[in-house]
Amino acid sequence: EFAVVSRQKAECTMSDSTVHSENGIIAETAASLNVLKSSLYGPVVFTDFCRGTVEDNTIASKKTLGISLQGRTTGINVTRNVIHNNVAVGLLACRGAEALVQENVFRGKGRTQIELQGPLSVRFDNNDIHGGSLNGILITGGGAGAVLEDNTL
Repeated sequence: EFAVVSRQKAECTMSDSTVHSENGIIAETAASLNVLKSSLYGPVVFTDFCRGTVEDNTIASKKTLGISLQGRTTGINVTRNVIHNNVAVGLLACRGAEALVQENVFRGKGRTQIELQGPLSVRFDNNDIHGGSLNGILITGGGAGAVLEDNTL
């Protein structure tokens, strides 16, 4: 069960909120989700042709990951967030994700801070990426389309 679900072309903006649900929030099936100036203790998930913004948040998921972009998401902007203490991955992008990830702080003891799988179009600009018990950034499965510029690792 997710704290917030936006689906089937619905549009949702959540701001100045605290989400304690370990399952976090999700946008599915062409929905739009904007998460602004909030504290989340579960992941933010975008799937299947979704779009939106994740900006000025603190995201700490003790259970899984911080942000997941999968299934041909388009026009996702992830900006000025602190993503930390995630067990598995700070940010996962896969299966055709399209996003701009800029000016974020990724830190903690998770397996990997950023994981990119398969063909995608994700640009990382000016992020601070610290920690990861195995990797700071992991690119697998063809990972074509990842651009990394001006990041601190």
